[in-house]
Amino acid sequence: MAVANNKLYARAIGIVAEVCGVSEEAARIALLRSIYLRDTPLDGSILDGAISSHIDAAALRKKVVPLALLLAANPENSVKEAEQVLNAEPIVRKLLLASKKKKLIEI
Repeated sequence: MAVANNKLYARAIGIVAEVCGVSEEAARIALLRSIYLRDTPLDGSILDGAISSHIDAAALRKKVVPLALLLAANPENSVKEAEQVLNAEPIVRKLLLASKKKKLIEI
C-alpha cells in the first residue's frame, strides 16, 4: 500500500496500530521512522511536520508500511536492521509471527 494521500496516511497508521497492538501515536512514529529512515528520537521538524510533507517523502520510497510494521513490532531495532530483515524475508506476516514467538520465549 502506498502512502499517497491523507486517507492512506491515516489508514497506514491504523493498520500498524491494529496489527502490532500499539497506540496510534506509536504507529505514527513507526511510520515516520519508515518514511524518513530515521531511528528514534525523531526531531520536532519531522514529528510536527505537515502530513502533506510526509506523503511527499513517502512517495519516494517503497515498502513504507511493511517497514513501519516491523519498526512498531520491534521499536528497539534500528531502521537498518528492520530493512535487512525485510529484504531477507519479504513476507511481513512471517516476520511478525516470528517476532511474537521470540518475545514469548523471552518472557
